[in-house]
Amino acid sequence: MGTEYQAQGRYYDADLVRWFMEQLRPIGGWVSFKTGLSGVGRALHLWEDNSGNGRVAVGTNSNIYVITTAGTQTDVTPSSGWSSQASGSTWTFANAGQLLIGVNDADGTIYTWTPGDGELTALEDEGGASGVPSAQAIFVTNEGIVVALGADGNPYNVSWSDRDDITDWSPSATDLAGDLNVQAAGGLMAGANIRGGSLIWSTEALHLMRYYGLPDVYGIEKVADDCGAISRGCMVAVDNMAFWMGKDDFHVWNGYVETIECSIHDDVFGALNRSYQHLVRACHVAEFNEIWWHIPTGAATENNTVAVFNYKENHWSYHTMARSAC
Repeated sequence: MGTEYQAQGRYYDADLVRWFMEQLRPIGGWVSFKTGLSGVGRALHLWEDNSGNGRVAVGTNSNIYVITTAGTQTDVTPSSGWSSQASGSTWTFANAGQLLIGVNDADGTIYTWTPGDGELTALEDEGGASGVPSAQAIFVTNEGIVVALGADGNPYNVSWSDRDDITDWSPSATDLAGDLNVQAAGGLMAGANIRGGSLIWSTEALHLMRYYGLPDVYGIEKVADDCGAISRGCMVAVDNMAFWMGKDDFHVWNGYVETIECSIHDDVFGALNRSYQHLVRACHVAEFNEIWWHIPTGAATENNTVAVFNYKENHWSYHTMARSAC
């Protein structure tokens, strides 16, 4: 992109097409899978149950749904203890085996759902639950341990459950539960797994969490400054790499942090509606080796454009597309 002069010998502008293997192709169409959901969708999570059945969790500001690949839709919104949140609130989901785990950052309660259950259950209400914190975001480590970020209202706290019992968050000499405060310049945003550990983003920096076993269980070290996450959903992990959008650049982790050279940088960050940057969402289109960032630009209060990076062929594209979650 850039100016026409800067783009001499290349395409200057286009919409809903992609370069793939040196060929120009249309993005392709899409169809509505489900309609009639209540609220504004803020997160999607795909996983399989123990029988190999695919499921999609959809979190809106008012409801939570689980949809099977066959199209069966179930409203699993808790019947008590939950109330609709602001439309800009964000869900993070993860799964431990077939168990779905989620938290809304405006509510803070960690919920779980097992296939066959009628609705989500607050983890703190499970029988025998001990020390379950509130959270701003959650993820599940490679060791199968549930991690809460911004635990109990402390924006720098990382708490985790026991490995054998996710209702046990009380540290003792006989379990793996524990917590650490991260020396971060900004509050913790999200976490994702890579081989050999987990990455944790704050608003200003990137941290690496590694498993050591008892007595410390985990250690967390800062690995880079000035590369924080612009939103809770702006990152994607691909094998041993992770891609994310920062406040002023795109970044990649491949054993260390690099800023990605971006030919559409000014189009993205110059048009970004920073009042709604917390809505930025990222997803991986593996078939075409692409990372998509859905972004609110101009006066839009929802995501209305998408920046696409092909990490194998190292090129960018920019499209008009409205998506509140991916």
